[in-house]
Formats: sequence, C-alpha cells, structure tokens
Amino acid sequence: MRETMLKRYLFMGLGMSMTMLTLYRCLHDSTAEGKTREETVAKKSNPRPRLQPAAENAVSVTLNGTIVRKGERFALRETSGALYALDSTGRAWPFEGEDVKVIGHMDRLASFIHIDRIDSIESESAA
Repeated sequence: MRETMLKRYLFMGLGMSMTMLTLYRCLHDSTAEGKTREETVAKKSNPRPRLQPAAENAVSVTLNGTIVRKGERFALRETSGALYALDSTGRAWPFEGEDVKVIGHMDRLASFIHIDRIDSIESESAA
C-alpha cells in the first residue's frame, strides 16, 4: 500500500515538473524573441499557410481528364495524355478514377495545378 502511494506521488510530481518546465520554456522563448505569450501560442496553433503560385508563373486553367493516384499524391491525366500533379489530396481523392473538370491555376514551371474547384463530368451532364 505504501509503495503504491509513493509511486503515485512520484508520478504526480514528475507530471507537474514537466508541466512547469514546458510553461517556463514557452514563456522564456517568447520573451527572448520579443513576442508575447499570445503571439507565440497563435503562431503555433495556426496551420502552415497554403503556398500560392507565383503570379508570373501561374495561369488560370480549366482541364478535363481523369483523377489518378501517383504514389501518395493525385494527378490529373488530361484527355490528351498529359499528366499534371494536383496540390490538394483532400479535394482530389473522392474523384479518384472519375472523369472530372478541374478549375484552378497551373504553375507552368512545375506542371502543378493549384485546385480551385473539381466537378465530376457525369454530374454536369445530369444537371
């Protein structure tokens, strides 16, 4: 019984120590950089900003083709046979293997399409 209580106190102490060290480090890092704690927390909680194509390399496009898997990523195989990598796996995966119309911006240098919208071709003909 006594050993169990001792273990509990040790774990509680260790947990509280880790919490205090984490708080100290967070506060110390933010003040060392001249930032407030709120700025540091906001920076850590915000996701990475989505990279936009450079304006001089981007061209608005509307392409028809089939969504295909290329490794862990997805690509658009245009009806002419050209293959373009897609930036949004989350938007593309529901359409895998389907004929679609992709509206977006193509980075001409990388043959990479930043998706604005994907529509199934079957759903357009039914409407």
